[in-house]
Amino acid sequence: YESVPDPNRSLFTEHHHTEIEICYVQSGEGVFLVDDTRYNIEPGKLFVFFSNQPHWIERIDGAKPPCFLDLKFEPRMVWSPGINFFDDSFLRQLLSEGCQNCFEAEDEAVSIIRANMEEMFSECQKTAPGAEIIIKANLYKILVTLLRSREEEIRPTTTYRNIQNLENMDKVIQYINTNISKKLSLEELADISCFSRTYFSVLFKELNGISPWDYINIKRVELAKSMLRESNETVLYISSECGFSNLSNFNRIFKKITGTTPTEFRKS
Repeated sequence: YESVPDPNRSLFTEHHHTEIEICYVQSGEGVFLVDDTRYNIEPGKLFVFFSNQPHWIERIDGAKPPCFLDLKFEPRMVWSPGINFFDDSFLRQLLSEGCQNCFEAEDEAVSIIRANMEEMFSECQKTAPGAEIIIKANLYKILVTLLRSREEEIRPTTTYRNIQNLENMDKVIQYINTNISKKLSLEELADISCFSRTYFSVLFKELNGISPWDYINIKRVELAKSMLRESNETVLYISSECGFSNLSNFNRIFKKITGTTPTEFRKS
């Protein structure tokens, strides 16, 4: 999708999300802050933000805000057991070791990824048969391009795709998303996955680039943000409905993920 930040809203605060985000700068200038590193926003640059990586726009320069072509996707879309032709171990290498967050306009990877993103965006506007296949194919080309851009060599992999393990993990994420407002425990999730607690936590992070609890907290905060925007319910009520044990815990986690308190978010 295309996005333009609104300078009149409090968007310039740290935020996290479970998705991997790839952001191409179509126009405009400013500054991104990623973790503790500042990057100039300039036309033609490409940014990559990984799952749960804090990032935000620190400053907008000029009269007009930047315009971005944005791609967000859950890692699950790549390793889902229904996908049979992409080696998910490549994705795990990218998530565990990462790649650079900023690519300059003249970088060869940028022209490749931009072209893929533009084709994906075009297909999203259509209702033509096969659009989903083209979109997914372009996503895999983007991931391979990102892997090839790293300084580290892409390691050859052994056959990792244990379909049963991936199906079990997929079942866990479906369960979390369906029951996000309920009390959840690591023991319960590990039981659903048929793994030990330790192996479940390790494999979850390898596949999704984020720990199970960070994933749950971010999804709960996303639900809370929706309720704060669309309802007049009290913050205490929303806290309970989104699965937080108490208001203090809700406020702390909400601010950690969004950079603002629930009350401030509602006013923005």
